[in-house]
Amino acid sequence: MQLINCTNHNINLIDPSKKGNEEVMDIPPSGIIARVVLREETLEPLEIAESIKVPIVTTKLGKLINLPEPQSDTKYIVSMMVLQQAKKLGRTDLLCPNVMRDTHGVVLGCVGFIT
Repeated sequence: MQLINCTNHNINLIDPSKKGNEEVMDIPPSGIIARVVLREETLEPLEIAESIKVPIVTTKLGKLINLPEPQSDTKYIVSMMVLQQAKKLGRTDLLCPNVMRDTHGVVLGCVGFIT
């Protein structure tokens, strides 16, 4: 199985059962960065005080950019947003890093993948 990292981050696979969260494998970025175009839609402003209105927008996932076509025996590592949008199109060859964080929210590494 070939794994192609379509993010701009190193994917450090770790084994959390080992002391010090031992690194198992490093998957460097491939240079292909898959993205989703976000579309903003303006909603009614929020009136937070008399004569003070705050603009409100919502974002919707749009077109996929730079996502390679499916290939046999290949999985592409992408962001969660790309994964969610591509699943709507029937893609089953994508993975998103399942990260482990410390108590301060700092990413320690990838303990597996989400599909």
